[in-house]
Amino acid sequence: MSAETGSMVAMLPALANFVQGDALNLTVSPCTLPDGRLISAAGGWSLKLSLRGASTLDLTANTTQVDGAGNWLLAATGAQTAALTAGPYGWIYTATDASGVRATLSSGTIDVEPDLTLAAAGYDPRTTAQKALTDAEAALASFKASGGRVRSYSIGGRSMTFETAAELLSLVSYWRVRVANEKHAAAAAQGLGDPSKLLVRFR
Repeated sequence: MSAETGSMVAMLPALANFVQGDALNLTVSPCTLPDGRLISAAGGWSLKLSLRGASTLDLTANTTQVDGAGNWLLAATGAQTAALTAGPYGWIYTATDASGVRATLSSGTIDVEPDLTLAAAGYDPRTTAQKALTDAEAALASFKASGGRVRSYSIGGRSMTFETAAELLSLVSYWRVRVANEKHAAAAAQGLGDPSKLLVRFR
């Protein structure tokens, strides 16, 4: 029987960011698709986790690679994750039964973070957006200080020319939003609250 792709997606726990060189040990529980199908190792389903980005990684657990509760056990060695290029990745869980029928269970995006133990002196941990924001803010300050006489700047590795301070201010605003979005995403990935919210206690 030819492989088929399930059209309904079950909600599995999201894959979290991890660091190059760190071993991964994942426990994935059986799940029920919206159409009522139970996806489990006991039911003859194998599980696969695929990562796609600058590099690729595939982890598979067959019907016998489970714990006592019937949860699939997926594992990646430190050598396997060290081979991944740091950056954004898409991930997807799929399950396949003995006849080749496939069901998509869950998907999302993560960041594979660089192994700082391998970084040389002078390593800059800032993201592209953070670097561009610093460049844009410095360019805006310089533009104003020069009375608009200095108009060409390097921002995020690109040479750009501006006619007015308003153009620079718009770019600063853009990168501030990008940096804020990154902070929100990082906080969510760590199970933290919205970093933009300030909680005040009254006594």
